Amino acid sequence: MPLIEDQINGYIERESKARSAAATWRAHVQMCAEIFKPRKAKMEMRGIDGDKRHTAVWNGTPEDALDVAAAGIHSETMPPDALWGVFEPDDEFEAEDKANTLWCQMATKKVMTGFHESNFTIQSHEAIVDVLYAGITNTFMKEGKKTAFHFSTRNPFEYVYFENEEGEVDTVMGTVELPARVARERFGKDAGKPVLEALKNNELDRKFDYLHVVVPRKDRDSTKGGAMNAPWAEYYILRSEKHVAQEKGYYEFPFLVARGSKSFGEIAGRSPAMKALGVGQALQVMEVNTLEAGEKRVKPSLVATNQGWQAAITAKAGTINYNDSYSSGGQPPVSELPGGDPGWGREEIMGKEEEMRRYFCVRAFEMEEVKTDVTLGERQMRKLEKVKQIAPLLHRFFLEYIRKAMMRGLYMLIRRGELPEPPEGLSKLKIGMRSPLFLLLQHGAETEAVQGVYELAAFIAEKRLQFGESPVFDNLNDDEAFLAGIKQWNPPAKMLEDKQQVEEMRQSRAQQQAAQQQMETLGQGVDMAAKLGVNDGVDAQAVQ
Repeated sequence: MPLIEDQINGYIERESKARSAAATWRAHVQMCAEIFKPRKAKMEMRGIDGDKRHTAVWNGTPEDALDVAAAGIHSETMPPDALWGVFEPDDEFEAEDKANTLWCQMATKKVMTGFHESNFTIQSHEAIVDVLYAGITNTFMKEGKKTAFHFSTRNPFEYVYFENEEGEVDTVMGTVELPARVARERFGKDAGKPVLEALKNNELDRKFDYLHVVVPRKDRDSTKGGAMNAPWAEYYILRSEKHVAQEKGYYEFPFLVARGSKSFGEIAGRSPAMKALGVGQALQVMEVNTLEAGEKRVKPSLVATNQGWQAAITAKAGTINYNDSYSSGGQPPVSELPGGDPGWGREEIMGKEEEMRRYFCVRAFEMEEVKTDVTLGERQMRKLEKVKQIAPLLHRFFLEYIRKAMMRGLYMLIRRGELPEPPEGLSKLKIGMRSPLFLLLQHGAETEAVQGVYELAAFIAEKRLQFGESPVFDNLNDDEAFLAGIKQWNPPAKMLEDKQQVEEMRQSRAQQQAAQQQMETLGQGVDMAAKLGVNDGVDAQAVQ
């Protein structure tokens, strides 16, 4: 159903009000960007192509800490070319159906392949950077022309966001600036009269503002299909003419909007950079003061006596000032003031730099010194302690970004016929993360508990051995403890034997041991019979 003028005016007014209401937040994010990610600064302000887009940063530790955290989170949650996410039946009984598991494996392979072949790795990294400095990210996901999917992480300032009653972002509005030739390629003859006139005048790069709106469709007939009747409607409106250049639809919300920690009623989230902003600003001031102190040591200030000068002192280039050193009491007419200390404040700066790294959990993503007396499990536990601070942020990023990207990719492939419909016996899916960081957060505490229980059991057993008994290990199931303890490393499935095969091997081993014990018993009987003078025939028959 085409938009009427009142609806167009309503969208324009709604976007303008939301943008004005978010002005304070944008100013705060701008301050964070200037220190933590200068290339992201001034994005809200439109400048001339090629102009200066960075600010003066004297200490690069804030940006370095953010970059290390972003690279660490990305590489340990969504490593390129790795199977970091899988589809699984949500019901344990449905998981026992082989048809369900096979379909999930096929779906996982298709979606992961589509992600790896697309630009997902690049754009998801930009999304993590945005969350760390701005507290919000916005990635547009659509079908690709050469690959299954295409992703575009937008500037956080470009759109305003609206939540539904469940706190999920389901509406975005933003002003997009398009050159005339791009608008013509995208919208055709519906680009708008001003655009077509600009093209006639050969003004190919003249830019026009379009309001991009994606909202839930209200006047929808759920019994009918087609993009124009999809759950979400998309509009491009030429603002100057209030003209609808394009209307489309989506079966799923096409934007992946992830946020940092936030309070009830807030739209945008809080980022680690916002917490560390005071430390980042202090570092810049301290660095400048230290540089000035060093400059005074290299280029100290000069002081002149007020006696013995034959004329007024002048600092003009090419002039000479004459002084009678005898009249000035034998003192030099010009001397240096005590210079600054170039090492002043270095320890304080180093302390602030370490504090900055703690805000971004940098130590969790750095290689520890390998020591012979430190086990892999102990190193993993140390890492778990360091990343607990950003665990809430990672959990929200999974729910709002990773999970929605995988589910949208799954539905897109099914609609295009590249993936069959799920089996009738599969009612609900869940997504399991198989990347190192998520496995550590999910199962690290479990592994630590297993190690602690066995250490306690060993301590008790050692004490009980003094009395000739040690029954404490009878309370422990070694198989279950082992399987629980290795979850955080996600070993390949082919590395572990099936439970049924393990049981069969144990039964076979037990039978062999029983047979061997029986042979030994019979052999002892033969020896005893021989000593007692029993008939050789009886001995042979016993052995047979």
